[in-house]
Amino acid sequence: REVIESQGAAELLPELYLGAEVKMFSGIGSLELLSELTVNGTDYVLLEMPFEPWSENVFHELNQVRARGLRPIIAHIERYESLQKRTDNIERLMDSDVLIQANAEFFLQRFGSGRAFRMLAGERIHLLGSDSHNMTSRPPNLGEAMGKIEKKLGAEVLSNLKYRSRKVLLG
Repeated sequence: REVIESQGAAELLPELYLGAEVKMFSGIGSLELLSELTVNGTDYVLLEMPFEPWSENVFHELNQVRARGLRPIIAHIERYESLQKRTDNIERLMDSDVLIQANAEFFLQRFGSGRAFRMLAGERIHLLGSDSHNMTSRPPNLGEAMGKIEKKLGAEVLSNLKYRSRKVLLG
């Protein structure tokens, strides 16, 4: 930010908010510093779930996080479905007091995007992220996904996504 501002290009700088994607682990609910990893100092914490079938302990830890006054956001829901196929864990998670985030790619992929749109239309997805890491294999693609969402589900659905995002960022 300082470098860009010193070059007189502050208008090119997007709004920046501090936050972290926190890997869910056994004991996370009692981690003393967990509140320091929230999104922009709010009470929202972005959690990456385990990439294995979830045990009862995962739901216990989510309850512990909530008991501390923190509000879990589950990152990239689309990545867990194949791991939870033989259980009702995804539905159980969606029925609990958490926000669900999906990556833009979920709405852009050739196969599976129908599920993404159904989940969003059914208010099972609350937030949209890019998970952008670079300009080639994981490029920023929020604009493209938002265009498809608006075209398929309408401006109101897109407006609701944007509203929830602002609400999370600003607490």
